[in-house]
Amino acid sequence: MYYFVIRNSIVAAFILAMSFGIVAVIGTPSPTLASEKFIPLITQKSILRQIAAGKRVVFVDSRESSEYFEERIPGAHNLTLRSVSAVSANEFTDKDIVIAYCLKDFRGFEVAKALKKVGVNHVYTMAAPGLNAWKKSKLPIDIPGTTDKGLALKKLEQCANSVKSCKGRADGA
Repeated sequence: MYYFVIRNSIVAAFILAMSFGIVAVIGTPSPTLASEKFIPLITQKSILRQIAAGKRVVFVDSRESSEYFEERIPGAHNLTLRSVSAVSANEFTDKDIVIAYCLKDFRGFEVAKALKKVGVNHVYTMAAPGLNAWKKSKLPIDIPGTTDKGLALKKLEQCANSVKSCKGRADGA
């Protein structure tokens, strides 16, 4: 009896969250919805598939610059919420997939909404949220000062083409 009530409450909460555009999980990117509040999620596996397929995938690190310069997803652009404008968004309008993130994706979600509002299409956040989940999955990260930027991007491309080649940080850690 209790299991039934708890399970139905969780399902009801999830459905309610989806109706407000708070959550949606996808495996493959789909066209964005008209609602500025709806930001779809994309799985790490789908991200790697899209990179392997040659799609123009860009990561937007929404953390403060001091955090960004500690570590980041290879090739990520740093753009905080207060810096989002139509001018800054022009950098992303020709991309196939734009993925905003932070450590846990609270700020990533807000930046994704702001980018969508100024006209950037195909904006996502990650289903396994943020840089923390990226690192937990042992996907490559770029650590400025210890990682060659080109090597970090190459490592990410290798991961996209062969998950078995993923061994974590581009600096070998």
